[in-house]
Amino acid sequence: TMGEYLVREGFITQTQFNKALAEQANTTKSLGRILVELGLISESMRINVLQRRFGFELVKLKDFKADAAVLARIPYNFAEKHRVVPLAMEGRSTLVAAMEDPSDILITDMIKNQVGMAIRACVASNEDIQSVLDQYVTGSSEIRAAQSAKTAATKKNPPTRAMRLLRNAGVPVLVALPILI
Repeated sequence: TMGEYLVREGFITQTQFNKALAEQANTTKSLGRILVELGLISESMRINVLQRRFGFELVKLKDFKADAAVLARIPYNFAEKHRVVPLAMEGRSTLVAAMEDPSDILITDMIKNQVGMAIRACVASNEDIQSVLDQYVTGSSEIRAAQSAKTAATKKNPPTRAMRLLRNAGVPVLVALPILI
């Protein structure tokens, strides 16, 4: 994990790491966010470690204009709580998302299960993520319309639980049509 890496490389002590873990147990904040808030590392160090050590692409979102249909893929409450914002679609099967901590596999899996597609996680600054979260509010009517369309499409063609599990596991799903004689 990021914390273990920071301890191993001597950026923080084991005691500081343990303190951050104890605080994380009482919040939904990422470990990186807690380390920054405690003043143990800087925001730029957090991003640098995720980018260089863990290989996540850094995205700058200062002037990014989010598409309402893409924002609608992840509900605002979830996005705000977990500091993740959807950015774009890659084809029809991958959602690109900027995250405060893309190394958090549990959050990435939750998003994958929620949207029913693969996730390409990128790292972004907390400030940049907030700028996209603010767009949920300014574009709320467009986002609600996109979410309604998504819900209506799902109700017309609801995937079975087995099909969703197979699709999430990356298994191609073939649909068999009955043959009437």
